[in-house]
Amino acid sequence: MHKSVHRRRAEKQLINDADSRNVPVAYVDTVQADKRRKHLLLLTRRADPLFAVFDFRHITYTALPRVLTSLNMFIIMATFAATAVTSRYGYWIYTEDANAARDDGDAVVGMELLVTFNLVFYFGYCYNRFWQQAELAFQAKNAISAVCSLVRASSMADEDVTNVWKWLNLAHITGYVGLSPVYTRVNLLEGISKDHDLMGRRSYERKRIDELDIEASGPLSYGEFMVWVLTSIEQNAHAGRISVATLENCQAMILAMRAGLTGLFDLQTHVIPFCYVHLAALLTNSYLIVTAIAKGRLCAPDSTWGRGLVFPLCALFFLSISCLCLIEIGGRMQNPLGADEEDLPVHHFVERTCVTTKALIDYKPPPSLRKAALTAPSPTSACAGPESSYTVNPSYSITPTTDALPAAEPVPEASRCGGSIEEQLSRRSPPAQRSKMAGDPLSASTSECSSRGGGGFMASMSARLSQRKSKRHHDPDLPSTAESTMMDPLSV
Repeated sequence: MHKSVHRRRAEKQLINDADSRNVPVAYVDTVQADKRRKHLLLLTRRADPLFAVFDFRHITYTALPRVLTSLNMFIIMATFAATAVTSRYGYWIYTEDANAARDDGDAVVGMELLVTFNLVFYFGYCYNRFWQQAELAFQAKNAISAVCSLVRASSMADEDVTNVWKWLNLAHITGYVGLSPVYTRVNLLEGISKDHDLMGRRSYERKRIDELDIEASGPLSYGEFMVWVLTSIEQNAHAGRISVATLENCQAMILAMRAGLTGLFDLQTHVIPFCYVHLAALLTNSYLIVTAIAKGRLCAPDSTWGRGLVFPLCALFFLSISCLCLIEIGGRMQNPLGADEEDLPVHHFVERTCVTTKALIDYKPPPSLRKAALTAPSPTSACAGPESSYTVNPSYSITPTTDALPAAEPVPEASRCGGSIEEQLSRRSPPAQRSKMAGDPLSASTSECSSRGGGGFMASMSARLSQRKSKRHHDPDLPSTAESTMMDPLSV
């Protein structure tokens, strides 16, 4: 169904896994291996648990071929055959009681509980590791989509948005290259970068990748790209093109992505101790060998072929299949970033992330949204001042203009909800600090504006205007009607 995957021995390996010794040679081999994984996922969703046992066409996708051809299975079956033959020809000494020879299975009753406990614990640990790493991988790729959506919805320039998209996806890809020996710069990074134009031949990104040696640098391979993204977003926030809420959400998502990739690195070094893996394998194989001897002794000289050979052999065979397959499947699941067909489709993750996030930053808003942006408040403020209106440029970024309204009396910068990023952050001070500003009407107005949002500020300004109009007849020193109108945002 699928083309064969050419593999070679891994060269640079920080962590040598049992299922990561053979890696795809070229990018096309990685794509073909990922197609086989996605085909297996589709087969799993379509499989009926009751009738899956009759699906002999896909027997190669199961653990049976490797278990049946393993040395463990050969030793168990050879032990049973040797015991059955020697027992049939009377080489085993039997007592006068015929049932005593057939009750040798009682000698392993206590061992069954110990082996069961070790197998369940080992398989449960491997199963948890599989889903822990899967969730961390999902967390990393979902964070990229969230950040791209936030920066696209802001007033960042198209070039900055494209750089954020490019650097996040490069961090995502290089993280897997530095994480697993299965994925290299040749069979993953270069191919995807060429398909999606993530870095040019003489780009600074390629230069830094060459200097870092991403296949051996570990977390450094993606950490630098994330620092670039954080720096770009913060610079745009200081320039007023991103609000405080967008800045904080982007920072949280980028740190969540870093936590996901770092968690994958941590789980690659934090594995179940080898002594326990050895103990579980030793107890399981010892139990199966002792059971093979007990089953073989049932083939006594006076026993029938069915009772002495066929049924004991079937019981031993299915018991061996159950125990050895659990160990085999657990070994495959403990490292979902290896070369097995049951592992996570990493190429599908990074490929679809590039495609979906590119579609996010290239989206075209509907005409109604573009019209609404003509009168939208500043992206750095919940309530814009009256001295600026907004128009939409061809790249769909909201830019302030000062030509829409006549010159007005200057309003103190601290009294508006816009301003630089430092002023917005200062307004998010704790209540204890805000209480110190209670005696300052200007500070109280700013706190009320930042706490209530745009609507509350407009309502409060309208109420104050009404109070001034009511007192204007009694106090001639108050501003004139024209001046008050120019300072009222509702009049605009």
